[in-house]
Amino acid sequence: MSIARLAIRTTSEAWRANQPFFVTVFAYILLALIAAAHWNIVINLKIYNKNFLFFGAAVTLILLAVVLVRLTIQRPEQPLRAMKDLMLANNLPDRIAFGLPVALVIPLFFSMFTSIKGGLSRIQPFYADTSLVAIDRAIHGGVDAWRFFILCLALALSPFR
Repeated sequence: MSIARLAIRTTSEAWRANQPFFVTVFAYILLALIAAAHWNIVINLKIYNKNFLFFGAAVTLILLAVVLVRLTIQRPEQPLRAMKDLMLANNLPDRIAFGLPVALVIPLFFSMFTSIKGGLSRIQPFYADTSLVAIDRAIHGGVDAWRFFILCLALALSPFR
């Protein structure tokens, strides 16, 4: 099978395997772009790029370190062939073909989500916050809910001290 056919087959299989994810992410991105245009929310698509690039590099370096340690322990006659066999073990090329598109879309999605979250006050101003805090305190006996929760948590965990 030619490399081009293998690439097309792998790409179409990766699309089918990840189709619900991609459809959901692209629908969210489309709706977020429409909302951002309507409410003048600034979208920054580079918020998480460096973090995911660092994570991908770290995973790659760990994989290479594991392979090199295995080669050092085994001391094969043909180290490059043994390295290729270790890299191809466990269906690594297919796993990369399925996971790489998702890994490339995730920073875009998280950047879009964070940008929209930061612009929520443009969509719905926080005019009701003081009223909701008063209602919340009334429900919890005049105490903030988080203080009430910490008290309940401390009482629940006291037998374990």
